[in-house]
Parts: sequence; C-alpha cells; structure tokens
Amino acid sequence: MPTTRARNGIVRPSIRATEAAANAFVIRKIDTIHKSPAQLFSKKAQPGASLSDFTEEKTDGVAKEHLGEGSDQASLLSRIRAAISYTRKTDSPLSCSHFTLPTSPMSPDHEALQLLRSAHASDIATFVCGSDNFETYALAVKPIYQARLYQGGGSSDAQWWMGMSRAQQRAGPGASGAQIKRAEALLKEKDRKRMENDRKGVGRSVQQGRKLEKALAIQETREGQRGDGGGLEK
Repeated sequence: MPTTRARNGIVRPSIRATEAAANAFVIRKIDTIHKSPAQLFSKKAQPGASLSDFTEEKTDGVAKEHLGEGSDQASLLSRIRAAISYTRKTDSPLSCSHFTLPTSPMSPDHEALQLLRSAHASDIATFVCGSDNFETYALAVKPIYQARLYQGGGSSDAQWWMGMSRAQQRAGPGASGAQIKRAEALLKEKDRKRMENDRKGVGRSVQQGRKLEKALAIQETREGQRGDGGGLEK
C-alpha cells in the first residue's frame, strides 16, 4: 500500500490508498446487504447432512432445542409433552421451539423422536426439515415472561391484570388492601368529575361528540354538492 511520511516521522497510508480501502469496504457491505436470505443462509438439509451441519445455523426469534447424546431424556420428553399439550390448547401461540433430534434408532433420544413424529402425524407438530441423520420439528411453547419485581416482593407476568377490578389494576400487582381502597376512591372521584363535566357540557366526551357532529355535517354537505357523475357541480 502506498504510504506517506509525516513530518514527525510517522508512516501513514496515502490518501489514495485510504480511499481505495474505503471503497472496497463499501462494495463488500453493499454486496452483503443485497444478498438474498437463501444466499446468506446457504446450508440446506440435504441427504447425508450431519446433525452438526444444521445446528450451527441461527434462527432469529425462535428458541432452538439442540438435544442429542448426553441430554436428559426424561426432561426432553417432559418438554415435548408440555409443548404438545400447549399446542392443542392454543390457536394463536406467541412463541415456538425447534426440536432437532438424530434419526438413529440407537440414539438415546429415539423415543422423543417417535413422539415428535406422532405429533406431526396428528397435525400438532410442524416438520421443519430433515435428512438421513436428523429431523427437526417445531412446537408451540408457552412464553416465559420475565418477572418484574414490585414493592412488597411480589412478581408478575405480562398478563397480571387478568380477572382484576379497575381498582386492583390501578393499584398494581401485589398491592395491599389499603392501596386498593385508595385506588378505588380515586377512580370514583374521576368518574364523578367526568359525569359533572358532561352535565355542564364541558366534558371530554361531550367535546368529542360535538367534533364528530361537525365532521359529519361537513361530509354530508360535500356529498350533497356532488352530481350524478361523481364530480362537484359548477
């Protein structure tokens, strides 16, 4: 690479060499951006492919269970049965898991593979891909929400508010009886003020109703000005 020597004796690449290197980097970056997903993830489940060839790939947004020799078979079967049970119960799963198992009858996970094949035959599990050496199936799994700690040491998931009253929801998860009563009093006061404002004609719902009536009147006026041809009359 051509270089230039500064006054302090430090050898630096010339401006032309720096520009050439930058252009080469941009070209490589653009080439990567314009590659299709098939080009970026070129590994396929071809006959004769090994289990390790496939398990090196990454899939965004999907938790993978790469389980082979040395895994706890009882725990694996338990997870698969739990996923099958959850898949049967839900129509809109929020997450799924991929189970990749070797197809060898001598594998310690062969019973789990047979369970997945049976679930696939019953339209419960989804066959993702496979070869002579491994098969991959997808099952819906119950999402694991990250616990959020609150005052009082309680925890909750993303649907903690299900089945609770307005006061309980306002007080939050793990709220004490006194906190719920305060929240209930605040909600009653808000309802009273809203009803009072509506009676006086200054409430939010009254103002929204007036705006809707005005918009409807403008729309009806414009529609009345249209002729049979769909255009405005002159």
